[in-house]
Amino acid sequence: MSMHSQQQAEGEMLGLYGRMVTLVLVLIILGFLGWRYFNGVEEVRSQSLALEHRRLITTLPMIRSQWLSSGRPHSIKLEWQEWHASEVNAVPASLQAQDGASVLMSTAGWPQLRNLDYLGCERLWLQLLGSNLTELNIIAAYQGNSQSCRYTALDGSALTYQQTTGEVVFWRAGEN
Repeated sequence: MSMHSQQQAEGEMLGLYGRMVTLVLVLIILGFLGWRYFNGVEEVRSQSLALEHRRLITTLPMIRSQWLSSGRPHSIKLEWQEWHASEVNAVPASLQAQDGASVLMSTAGWPQLRNLDYLGCERLWLQLLGSNLTELNIIAAYQGNSQSCRYTALDGSALTYQQTTGEVVFWRAGEN
């Protein structure tokens, strides 16, 4: 009988070891999948500024063209805002204030800041692209020496808009 109980104890011990090994393997696989998923999320997040860069460099020439065809006014209401005016919440509340949706234009035809600070940069981004920097995890800063706005993502990528020339420069994180 003692031999039988010893074999039974060994069997239970082997079963316990088997379950522990299975549990460890499952945890390793889940850890690997979680690591891959969260790395993928960061990669997508780091791509967001690159996508916004492409949107901005295609939007600026259209804005300048609209400015030229409108007779070079001091400010213009962007056509995308007019196209979506009938949609609910199409124009953000912060732009619905008096003259809020109008973009100031330079004599050379480039969108200008209303305020020479980070809030002016945030507002210009919202006016030009219709997206909220906070939701994109992008931080705006005004650079007085170059009269430009610098938009920086969490991964260190940065985009600069120079308001006197309309130049847009994008730096990917890790590049010089």
